[in-house]
Amino acid sequence: MNRLRTIAIAALIAAFAITAIGTFALAAPSKTRLTIVNGWPGKKVDICLNGSPQRSGLAYGRKILRSVSNSKKTLKFYSDNGRTCGGTLLGKKTFDPPNEGLDLTLVLTPKPRHKAKRVLLFDNARWYNSLDAGEGVVTLRNAASIGKLNIYIDIQEGPFPVGPGPAVHSPSPSPWAKGDEAGGSVEVGGELDRYRSVVTKHGKSKVIAKTPFRGIKIGKRDEHIVLGTNLKNVKITRFYAPAPKPSPTAAP
Repeated sequence: MNRLRTIAIAALIAAFAITAIGTFALAAPSKTRLTIVNGWPGKKVDICLNGSPQRSGLAYGRKILRSVSNSKKTLKFYSDNGRTCGGTLLGKKTFDPPNEGLDLTLVLTPKPRHKAKRVLLFDNARWYNSLDAGEGVVTLRNAASIGKLNIYIDIQEGPFPVGPGPAVHSPSPSPWAKGDEAGGSVEVGGELDRYRSVVTKHGKSKVIAKTPFRGIKIGKRDEHIVLGTNLKNVKITRFYAPAPKPSPTAAP
């Protein structure tokens, strides 16, 4: 099970607030939202959902967004051989959304050998708790297979490490394993109006991947996913996706 981390830093705690983990429900009726990412370096993939082609030739680090019905689904990734979903099966994941729907990010990775375990599944809804007007959401995920990493948030005045949470700033960088994540809602107009994510190997200072400086958007999830299998192909794919409004009955 993924270890959960929440972004925080003592020096900036008054400048912006990131919510702790809580319960969340999509306002019913709702469909299931999928963010599907190709995290296999150097390989283009075809994507099929319950046997229906969704995209051919999706490049490394790219993503597609889909809204689907709340019924059992099997997502499959195939190597791109010119025939949509006719190549070698690379990975798969089955999920069964409840009636109120889900909001998931699914990332294909090259390892391990078991194809069902190559696809990482992240539940975005856990980071939407208490999402208010004027706020966006930040999510950080590690889907790389290159050992322990350190992940930082850089606000131009200097980077700070994302440590174990919730809402606890560690004085030293904490190691991130594959499948680890962090996230929370952030008020637009604060310190994160212009920021980037930065990655190093655990205990090292050399930056191995970083994103451009960009800001938070109201009602959007600003997602950062670390991908790669070695220092030559490691990258952070960063994109915006819709963040659904909480149900009025969601717990605070």
